[in-house]
Amino acid sequence: MKTLQKICFVLLLSTFSSAYAGDCFEKPYDVADCKVKAEQNNASAQTNLALMYVKGLGVPKDYVMAHMYWNIAAVSGNTIAIENRGLIEKDMTSSQLAEAQKLAREWMSKHQ
Repeated sequence: MKTLQKICFVLLLSTFSSAYAGDCFEKPYDVADCKVKAEQNNASAQTNLALMYVKGLGVPKDYVMAHMYWNIAAVSGNTIAIENRGLIEKDMTSSQLAEAQKLAREWMSKHQ
């Protein structure tokens, strides 16, 4: 079952990364552009950044950062972020989750 979940997760990421790509997710991956848009409370850019961190596209793979950006986008009600955040949590330790949540709170207090 866990393998099936991972396959579905990858398919979900691939589908939504192309459907909600926007400028900052086109090759070459423009992490800086995504970060600027994310700081302007663009939930799609926040979701795209999370995808970049999960896949290691233009940034090192980092589930903590991915969860942080999905958490931020989820606050806006972004259903993609809510779903993907829940999926990635299964592969994170409790200390990673705590760190991601702390970073999300700090980010939101700085950018909102």
